[in-house]
Amino acid sequence: MTTTLAIPTRNGEVVGTFYSAENNNLLVILCHGLGSSASLLSNYGVDLSNNNYNVFTFDFIGGSDFSLSGGSMKEMTVKTEIAELNDVIDHFYSKNPQQKIIIGGESQGGYVAAMVSAQRNDITGLILLYQAFLIQDSAKELLKQYGSAPTFQLMGMTLGHQYLTDAVSIDPFQKIKNDQTPVLLIHGSLDRIVPISYAKRAAKLYPNCELVMVKAGHGIYGGRTQADVSQKIVEFLKRI
Repeated sequence: MTTTLAIPTRNGEVVGTFYSAENNNLLVILCHGLGSSASLLSNYGVDLSNNNYNVFTFDFIGGSDFSLSGGSMKEMTVKTEIAELNDVIDHFYSKNPQQKIIIGGESQGGYVAAMVSAQRNDITGLILLYQAFLIQDSAKELLKQYGSAPTFQLMGMTLGHQYLTDAVSIDPFQKIKNDQTPVLLIHGSLDRIVPISYAKRAAKLYPNCELVMVKAGHGIYGGRTQADVSQKIVEFLKRI
């Protein structure tokens, strides 16, 4: 069963889908990547809820030009998304303080989830799908190219200068190295957007991490590979 939810955050309401299961004590919150939406994570929502895990996926404000949560991509940054995920987590804990919450995401959504997990001590597990830990490195290069221009282009999207400023200010590898949260890190060996070297480096830094490499590129949304990834996630959830 799915329900559409609108959750208040400091930046405005975020709209998402809740995939309900009989298990009321464990919730998985999954975050989409840059220029994407929660709809692309629906297969994971269905698969995990069918295995008796509640799942919530939502659109970041300004996370894409078609975000159900509205907003402008020119005003979205990694820090606005970090704030929204924190507020979503707080919302669900306010409804059920006894539940366990696992967070995760794909690409930039994985980066955001990792930064939030590193800030908090109430996250039970972290699921990272081809996480974009290259964001700081990419932002440094883009700043050289665009300087102080108010907007810039990235993969066909128009983003604001503040995106680069915020991205450069966060060293993801420094943030994650003391995070004791159990981590499942899944990355495609054929990924040409986020090289797998970033995943390997992260796996060495995390104190408690399992790295799974799959024969795929950047984005695992359907087919046999996605089903296999869902099964890996279920196995991880059973262990933690």
